[in-house]
Amino acid sequence: IHRTNMSNGKITKEMFIDKYPGDRKFISWKYSNAHMYSHPLPKFEELWKAWEGMDFSDVKIIYTVRNDDINTLRWGDPGYIRAYVKGMAKPYVHGFYWGADGYLWAEDIQHVNHVHKTWRYDFQKQWYQFELLGRLGYNPDLPDSVWVEKFGKHYSKQWGEQLFTAFMWASRIIPAVNRLFWINYDFQWHPESLLSVYGFKSILDFMNGKPMPGIGTVGVREYADAMAAGRKLTGETPLDVISIIGKSAKKVSELLTLLKSGIHKEYMDGELGCTLDDLEAWVELGSYYENKFSAALKLAVYENTGEQELKDSALLHLKEGIACWRRLSEIWSRHYMPYKMARTKQTFGWPYYTKDVERDMDLASGIKSCKG
Repeated sequence: IHRTNMSNGKITKEMFIDKYPGDRKFISWKYSNAHMYSHPLPKFEELWKAWEGMDFSDVKIIYTVRNDDINTLRWGDPGYIRAYVKGMAKPYVHGFYWGADGYLWAEDIQHVNHVHKTWRYDFQKQWYQFELLGRLGYNPDLPDSVWVEKFGKHYSKQWGEQLFTAFMWASRIIPAVNRLFWINYDFQWHPESLLSVYGFKSILDFMNGKPMPGIGTVGVREYADAMAAGRKLTGETPLDVISIIGKSAKKVSELLTLLKSGIHKEYMDGELGCTLDDLEAWVELGSYYENKFSAALKLAVYENTGEQELKDSALLHLKEGIACWRRLSEIWSRHYMPYKMARTKQTFGWPYYTKDVERDMDLASGIKSCKG
């Protein structure tokens, strides 16, 4: 297997396929760069002209699929994985391999020795994500009922469908975030933490961030400039993304209320309690992103128009975002420990970045409009 990293298919063929004997030779291509949880049909092959001038009669491709997005909270949306796997099914593709760069799904180094920790390894905690990739990787037409039943067996038949649905909504948050705020590589952007090798991503970063290329999502700055000029844009807008994130967090919150009111307290001490804590964290992380993107968009429009009410509203969003971040930090502190992130070189743990979240208020307050 030869990676095309920092290269392309034609060069790889000349330096590897044509040079060495044997027929079990594959070219590896990073299908979504570092962010599998973004869009199920990424366009990087076309955008980067990966296979230009190549004859596929003697070339085999294997996709590298990277989850450098979510390494702490549980994730699971079969609809997304189903579409993703079907998108990879091309005549020249002979399979995929999946994992994270700089994070091992081995001994769970994040969770404290809490009463509800009933597993040893991360892949056991993340059983749902692993099973989705494994089973849908072989048969993407497996129905959702497979996992509704699985949740029923794993936790409780009474609450299996609600848990399945809650994770489906929770798992739509990060893909929406990545579509609107895209940075190619794992050391540059880890959306679960908002961290990069350069530190925490601020409100200024969000105002000027670029969308995922090639899929039709419109960026914050592009949309704000179009609004100021009275131009209409087609595609998925920042308002669409904000709506998806907000609706997803709201749906999870509603299902969480139902689950917590109906599940007897004695069942909360096991893995189910930890799972519900993760869902609670998703609500707050999603709500934080909803507020931060809303503030970024309003501030970008304010810069063009000078409408003070937009800036005032943005500051209110950021204030609410601080409250979301503090609740998220409290949830994390109940059962998780910090760890050093290999690629961003930062320490993961939401409470450690509360000052950065609060600093967004100061940064936003200092923004001036071109209208004076």
